[in-house]
Amino acid sequence: MCYVRSYLVFSSNDQTKRLALMIKQPLSANTPRLMGDLIPDSAATPKRQFIQVCQYRSCRRFQSAAVLAAFKQYAGADLMVSASSCLGQCGSGPTVRVAPDNVWYCRVLPQDVATVIEQHIHQGKPVKRLLHPRFHPDYQRLLDRLQS
Repeated sequence: MCYVRSYLVFSSNDQTKRLALMIKQPLSANTPRLMGDLIPDSAATPKRQFIQVCQYRSCRRFQSAAVLAAFKQYAGADLMVSASSCLGQCGSGPTVRVAPDNVWYCRVLPQDVATVIEQHIHQGKPVKRLLHPRFHPDYQRLLDRLQS
């Protein structure tokens, strides 16, 4: 016999209580064993991407608010766009980070946004002229990593 333990956490009067439930049932062959078993296959699930645009002082001096506004026009179910605090690349702003690819762009202008969306987000190929050289010194290696 297998035991499955689950926890219920609830808050009452600023006190958090944890209630452990023991379910005494045999696990069938179809019962997920790990949390990863509950996540659908990535091939069946569309890739959701997240774009961060730095809005710290040095990036804001170089139109990062306009860059953020331009990216937000493309936001949807598969693309989330958000302002971020300092991304630590103050000399290369405005800085844009695309996750989960972990691709960093520097000196992005509002007119570059359409190119990033079309080439990187839709076609899966980073925009070479905007890549941050500190993070991506080798374009071919980056392409190989993203395609694997």
